[in-house]
Amino acid sequence: NNYSEDGIVPIGVALKNAKMMIDPSNQELLIGGEQVFPGYLGNDARLKKDYLINKQGNLFYKSGDMSLLLKNQHHFKGRLDFQVKIRGYRVEIEELEFILNKNLKDDFMVMPINKIQIGNYESVAILYTKNNLIDEINRVVKEHFPKYISVSRMIALDSIPRNANGKLDRKHVKNI
Repeated sequence: NNYSEDGIVPIGVALKNAKMMIDPSNQELLIGGEQVFPGYLGNDARLKKDYLINKQGNLFYKSGDMSLLLKNQHHFKGRLDFQVKIRGYRVEIEELEFILNKNLKDDFMVMPINKIQIGNYESVAILYTKNNLIDEINRVVKEHFPKYISVSRMIALDSIPRNANGKLDRKHVKNI
């Protein structure tokens, strides 16, 4: 059985010469061991700062996956960033928003919808603010989005919800 009783997908246990631990500050799964090394992310200092962390004298890769330890196995709880699976393919939702913003000069929010299972969705909804953009959005999606990304809904709003820090407030539109 690949699922625990509560439906959370098990990631498993660390392989030989690997280490796995959960960062208590945000429940992120950290992966360490011989396979993680300083050149792992090339010479990009920003990537190293964002994805590598030193804990207990060991270098760990910050997976971006939230994890829960149950019965000595790590279980997937979700993502810390907004990377999701659409029909089994990993998708950076912010990248889709960037493509739309760059091509159409509007404020966009892309939300995964129609959940298949934890972290895996059937399609996306596109929220936008300008009227009469549907044809243009369809053109950009067709030209720039991977073919496996299906857009089920397009919703025009007066404004895209933002939190106090000016970031997109995805929790505000969870139930679209």
